[in-house]
Amino acid sequence: MNQEKRLTPDEAKGIVMRFLLNRYPGAKVTFSQAALTTESAVPLYHLEGKLKIPSGSLISQLLWPSKPYTFKIKVSALEGKVLSWELE
Repeated sequence: MNQEKRLTPDEAKGIVMRFLLNRYPGAKVTFSQAALTTESAVPLYHLEGKLKIPSGSLISQLLWPSKPYTFKIKVSALEGKVLSWELE
């Protein structure tokens, strides 16, 4: 495994940020954890945090404020690809 090609935690967060904002434009993303682990000899980043998706209109934002969702996303530390994700 070549250490030079491995993503940094900030690069992995950037990949996750773009991934989530492509699916949920205007959302607020906060990270609570970014851990580098190995599964089947493949280095992965496990990133967790909160995603707050804004409501459609100003009135709905005032009457029904959006609750944050929890996300868990795995990113390949070598390829920079999202391998799996959950939104709860």
